Amino acid sequence: MVQACSSTLLYTLNHVLDYSKVNDAQVSGGSRRRDSEISTSKASQNIFGQTSEDYLCRLTQDVVEGVHFGHIMQEAAHNKTSSTPLGDHAESHLDPAMLLDEAVDSSSSSHSHTSDGVAVFLFMESHEAWFSMICAGAWKRLVMNLFGNSLKFCSAGHIEVTLKMIPDPKNPQKRMAHLMVLDTGIGMGEEFSKHGIFQPFVQENSLVNGTGLGLHIVKRIVDDMQGTIQVQSTLGSGTRFDVTIPIVELGTPPSETPLDGGQILDPPGILRNRTICLLSSIQESNGHADSRRTPLVHSYVKNIAEGWYHMNVIEADMSADVKADVYVAEASDFVMHARTNDQFSKIKSQQRRTVIVGTPSQLAQVGRECPGNVVELSYPLGPRALVRALYAALDRPDDLVFPTPPAAAANTLPGYMDLDPIEPQPKDLPAAKQEASHTDPTQQHLLLVDDNAINLKLLSTFVKKLNFNAETAIDGQDALTKYKNWSKKHTFTTILMDISMPKMNGFESSRAIREFEVQNGLQPAKIIALTALSSEASRREAEASGIDDFQMKPVSLKTLKGLFPEAA
Repeated sequence: MVQACSSTLLYTLNHVLDYSKVNDAQVSGGSRRRDSEISTSKASQNIFGQTSEDYLCRLTQDVVEGVHFGHIMQEAAHNKTSSTPLGDHAESHLDPAMLLDEAVDSSSSSHSHTSDGVAVFLFMESHEAWFSMICAGAWKRLVMNLFGNSLKFCSAGHIEVTLKMIPDPKNPQKRMAHLMVLDTGIGMGEEFSKHGIFQPFVQENSLVNGTGLGLHIVKRIVDDMQGTIQVQSTLGSGTRFDVTIPIVELGTPPSETPLDGGQILDPPGILRNRTICLLSSIQESNGHADSRRTPLVHSYVKNIAEGWYHMNVIEADMSADVKADVYVAEASDFVMHARTNDQFSKIKSQQRRTVIVGTPSQLAQVGRECPGNVVELSYPLGPRALVRALYAALDRPDDLVFPTPPAAAANTLPGYMDLDPIEPQPKDLPAAKQEASHTDPTQQHLLLVDDNAINLKLLSTFVKKLNFNAETAIDGQDALTKYKNWSKKHTFTTILMDISMPKMNGFESSRAIREFEVQNGLQPAKIIALTALSSEASRREAEASGIDDFQMKPVSLKTLKGLFPEAA
């Protein structure tokens, strides 16, 4: 309840503040606009931040992925709260990080309208001209409001977000950015879409949560950028917004030559000239409510693969024997094929390294019914998500696992090359790392324990940057098993231990580890608790369990680094 109220209040305040910003700017700048045309490069300056050089495609992609992630987390929080009896809300349930693991489970077990959820497709043309002068804050707010509205009013079907470059109709020598946001949601009535949609504090349904300011702010931003916005909506069928704004070219040539999207996301050209096969099922019904989903998956993958990564794209039935470097299938199609085809066809499907595209609930179903040689790609389906999945699916040389972007990419677009490739994990970790037994016994060897996959990945990345060896465990029991196995080769020096975990919590695991150390005469490892529990009773139990340090979440990376003086 507190979380829901806080979220609603923050949403309202943000929109009211933005409304105040754009109206103040209109009042102060109204007379100037009538006297002379304001330069587009100055548009929105002082409203949502300064105009600067940036990639328009990166800003769009960041907002879509960020807003979608926030929406999933909010749904997970709502589902968790709704399904938990009031008396069962323990202190550990208040840890927001715990919701990361709940997201997939919640969407798998229940959805308000359909088990298939909403598919989100994102496509932007791969073009170096996206590197231009733009007010990043204004553009982010514009995309955030339009895409957020689609998520809000679309509980089934799909959402499409595209960004393309078109010639300026008034001056063909100049170019404009065309942003389209289309959804298959509840739509709007004709009267409201014509006369009320951009009015402040106005909603078609006054009982729906919101302030009625989001689209008004979008219209003001578009006007300030000297662009246009059009809306088409049909009640019960969905809504489409089309926004065009002039692209302001750089005043002076950039220090480094701008790169197109494919050069940034695939700098070594691993994907270039590879063959990707789009698999489909011959079944008449593919098992989900949105019959257009599979053609959309194929269309967007084809456009991204060809336009961004210069791949060869072919299509085939799932039963066909077709050779390709990597295969892509829509999740419901994949499951339907597995259910209705013979065992030989299933075995052949499992032998192919296939990227499965779907919602969390669909991917969970794939994991239950079709375990095999697959890489899961959860929506939004866009250039960055696809390249991650393709890198994970391709069998490639070790020296290409972590590609380093060229200097131009690093200088002109910091942080964009966040591919986070997936490394194949050996089944027998101690056997796979026999060389560790010959390392310096004084060197840090860490055991990272957390039942939250994302937290564990963040910790692993952080430790890797410190040049420490580390292993991971997903619960207290797993941590104890790993500790015992590694004690025979290269004992752990430090354990970062989560507390609230299934099977065996952090306190129980720490006590078992201390007991094992005493029984086997081992040098005690330093155990550091990372937890959201803040009570004095929890601290006392940690001390009684043999835990050396107690750190409350969220823990900054700077604080973590301070726990290892040798890393300074």
